[in-house]
Amino acid sequence: MQIVTWDSISMISEAISSETGTFLYEFEEESCPKRYQLFHQMVKQKGFLKSFSRNMRPYTVSMSAYNSELKSKILNKIESNLWFKNSVS
Repeated sequence: MQIVTWDSISMISEAISSETGTFLYEFEEESCPKRYQLFHQMVKQKGFLKSFSRNMRPYTVSMSAYNSELKSKILNKIESNLWFKNSVS
């Protein structure tokens, strides 16, 4: 189980990538930039992050499905933007 603070997206990302349950401790929330709030919402919706509470229970996450989907999207984007095409039939 890991507890992270909202003020470092890099720290949160690294913690999530370890596939160990990660909890977000949100302090001074009024200081949290909107882009950070949006990031927190996104990773919570995907089940990679949970909010800190007194009733926390250990959990694990699997990044394999997400990584496969991301890899596929990146490769499709690269292929669709190639400036040359093989013209040999």
